[in-house]
Amino acid sequence: MKIRNLYTFFTIIFIFCGCSIPENYVGSRTKKAFPEIVNLTMTDVTGKPISYGWGFFVSPIYIVTNLHVVAWTSAGFTSNGTSDQNPIKGIVAIDQENDLVLLKSGIPCFESVRFGDSNKLQQDDRVYMVDCHLWGGQVRNVSYKAANIGAINKHKNKKRFLINNEISSFSCGLPVLNSRRKVIGVTSTELGDLQYMQYRPIVIPSEYVKALIRAKGPVMPLAESKDYVSAETYFKRGNTKFIRKLFAEAILDYDKVIRFNSKYGQAYFNRGLSKRNLGKKAEAKQDFETALKLAAQTGDVYFLTKIEDALHQMK
Repeated sequence: MKIRNLYTFFTIIFIFCGCSIPENYVGSRTKKAFPEIVNLTMTDVTGKPISYGWGFFVSPIYIVTNLHVVAWTSAGFTSNGTSDQNPIKGIVAIDQENDLVLLKSGIPCFESVRFGDSNKLQQDDRVYMVDCHLWGGQVRNVSYKAANIGAINKHKNKKRFLINNEISSFSCGLPVLNSRRKVIGVTSTELGDLQYMQYRPIVIPSEYVKALIRAKGPVMPLAESKDYVSAETYFKRGNTKFIRKLFAEAILDYDKVIRFNSKYGQAYFNRGLSKRNLGKKAEAKQDFETALKLAAQTGDVYFLTKIEDALHQMK
C-alpha cells in the first residue's frame, strides 16, 4: 500500500473511531478525509449559481448548513471529492434565528457526524476548525486548525462562541470539533476586517443543530425559503463571496442589502472593499464616505477607525 493511502487510512480511523486529535496532526491535509462534508452550490430559476457554502451530513439523507446559503434559491446541488453533483431535494427544517437549515439530499451519504455537548464548553477551551479547500469546484483536501474559544456571547438571546484565532480563509457551514472529534458547533458569519483578509468565525453551538434535527418535517421546495430573506441574508451571502474573491458577485448582494436597508453601514463598507479590489477606486471611495457618515451617526468608534483606515489607504 502506498504511503499516501496509509495516511488516508489512518486519518479515517481517527475520524470514525472517535480518537482524539493529536496536536501534531493539526494542519495536516487529507483528501476526502471527511466524506460527510459537502460543498453547496445554489442556483436561481435559470440555473445560474447565486450562492455558495458548506454543509455536512447529520444522517444518511439530511444535511445541515446556514440558512443564508439557501434562502431564495430555486435549486442546488452538493459535491465533495468527486465530480458528481448530487441534487438537493428540499428543506425539512428552518431555524431563522440561528441561521440554520436542514436539507434533504437526493443521494445518501453513509457517513455522518457525531455530536458533542456544546453546553459543556467554556472560554479558552481548545476546539478544532475544519478547513476545506476546493480545486476545480471539487473538495480536494481538508485540514484542522486548532483554536480557542475567546468568548461566549449572546446574539438576540442565542448563545454564540467567538473564536479568538484569526484564520486566512473561512467559509460558513463547516463543523467545529472538540478533542474527541465530535461536532460542538457550526461556523456562520465572520468577524474581523475583510480588507486584511483575516477572519474570526462565529460558531453556532451544536445544541441548536440538534434541536433543528428534532424539528424536521415534510420536504419544502427551496423556492419557499424566500419568506426568510432579509438584509442580513444578503449581507452574509455577500461576505461569503468576498472571501472567495468573487468581488463582482459580492457587490450584487451588497446592493440588495442596501435596497433592504439604506442605513446598513457595513454593507456600504464591504461593497467599497469589493469595488476597490476590482480597481473601481472612485466608486469605492463614495461607499466608504457613506459608511463613514452612518458610523458617525451611530457613534461606532471601532467601525469609524476601520473606515478611516480604508480611506487613508486610498490616498
